[in-house]
Amino acid sequence: MLDMSKEHGELIGFVPDHNPTSKKEWKESLDQGFQTYRFKGDSEKGAELLQAFSEGVQYVYDTYGERQAGEGLEEPTIVLITKDNIMRSPFAANDTQIRIKASFVEARSQDLPEQNVEFTKADGELAFKGKTIDFFRLAGVEEGHHTVFKKVKGSEDLLNPNETDLASYDASDPEWHGLRWQSRFAREKGLPDETQALLKTRMEAAKQIREGKGKKSGKE
Repeated sequence: MLDMSKEHGELIGFVPDHNPTSKKEWKESLDQGFQTYRFKGDSEKGAELLQAFSEGVQYVYDTYGERQAGEGLEEPTIVLITKDNIMRSPFAANDTQIRIKASFVEARSQDLPEQNVEFTKADGELAFKGKTIDFFRLAGVEEGHHTVFKKVKGSEDLLNPNETDLASYDASDPEWHGLRWQSRFAREKGLPDETQALLKTRMEAAKQIREGKGKKSGKE
């Protein structure tokens, strides 16, 4: 494990020596931990969820590479953040890193990967409905696309999901394109109907806002 960065002398996260490419490698990373940090959840299930997330990221980079012949992009490093208060959401991305809250993975590793769950925004709006493992797959697609978007389009002002309604959030450029990729992934991989239906509903609501604006904008 490598120390990702420190804040006021405190360890805030770590990355594996390389991005794990299998459930086995993720489990080894979680079991090994770093310095004083030890994974507090079920490392077997946690590894399965992180591998699902990685597969979502890989889907974006594989698909994008096929469409942009000869234009390869370096894949982002996945970082587990052990200090909760530096992230407002379970996932965050820039052009080189995807950060995941370790505590979120720990909590979700108590679920069965195939367990049906619902996730809502702070205001109660339903943002996901389906299996825990599919939530991580789609999150990987979303965050993977965000890294590509930032590499290709440059920096973009992002909305705070806790300070705007879901449709307006989804209508912003980075989220809109990420949502389209999630919907495509869900169709191609045959995710459950209820998961696909909610993605479709979110896209329709976001599309109405985007068309109402008359232009594409990444900031409300």
